[in-house]
Amino acid sequence: MLAEPDKPAKGVAYDPQDLPEYLNVYYKRLFPYGPFCRWLSYGNVQKDYFYRREFSFTLKDDIYVRYQSFRDQAEMERELQKRCPHKIDIGAVFSHTPKDHKGINPARSEERLS
Repeated sequence: MLAEPDKPAKGVAYDPQDLPEYLNVYYKRLFPYGPFCRWLSYGNVQKDYFYRREFSFTLKDDIYVRYQSFRDQAEMERELQKRCPHKIDIGAVFSHTPKDHKGINPARSEERLS
């Protein structure tokens, strides 16, 4: 029998202290890396499309990390398993890699119509 949404199942108690262990297992064994990366690559419309996608993570104690990008699925897997984020935000696709955002001169990347 399933528990009601607002009531825990009998004999099962959630302890927030266990979350790091649960996230570790989730990112190592359950996270759907293949479908997730294929979905965000949009059928590989451009070879570097996934690499230019920004991801941000919310880590333990509400630490927010922006401008994350990954060359491929393997790099994303390594990073997620290392950091075990509590939340993943999917951001925009940049004209450059999000990791390099500090080295880009916005004036130079602007298109001019003449």
